[in-house]
Amino acid sequence: MSAFFATSGGIVEGKFLDKYGKRGETDCFGMPLLSPPINIYNRPKDTACYALILDDDDAIPVCGYSFVHWLAADILVEDLPEGVSGQGFFVEGTNDYAKSHGAGDCARYGGMAPPNAPHVYRIHVFALDRLTGLKKGFSLEELRKAMDGHVLSSCVIEGVYDD
Repeated sequence: MSAFFATSGGIVEGKFLDKYGKRGETDCFGMPLLSPPINIYNRPKDTACYALILDDDDAIPVCGYSFVHWLAADILVEDLPEGVSGQGFFVEGTNDYAKSHGAGDCARYGGMAPPNAPHVYRIHVFALDRLTGLKKGFSLEELRKAMDGHVLSSCVIEGVYDD
C-alpha cells in the first residue's frame, strides 16, 4: 500500500492563500474563520477516524509556545472542504486565540496572523484506530491523551503565511 499523506488546495507554491489568514475576511475576535481544504489519501487499514492539529512553531519566540490554530477529532471523511470548520461535521477543540482572548465559543479554526515575520504553519493529520470520544472545546493535551496508543499513521502538510 502507498504511504499515508494529505494535501491542501489552500497552499499554493508553498504558501497558504491570503483568505485563510489575517488578510482574509475576519470574524471571531478579528481573525478569519475560513478553514483551508484538506484531502487525505491512502487510509491505513483499521482507520476509524482522523484527527488534526494546525500549529505554528515559529510563534515560540513571540509568545513562548507553539500556537494552536485548529484542533479537530473524530473526522470520518477524507475530504474536508474549505470552510468546514464550525459546521458540526466533527468535534473541534479550543484554539489559542480563544484561550488568550477569552473568546468563549471559538472551538474551531482560527486563521494565521504572524506578527513579526513569515511563519511556517503545519497541519498534522493522524489516522486513528478508534474514535476519541472528545467533546467540543477539548484542549491539545486532551487530544494527545486520547490519541496515545491509537495512531496508525500520521503526516504533515506545511505552508508559509507572510506577515
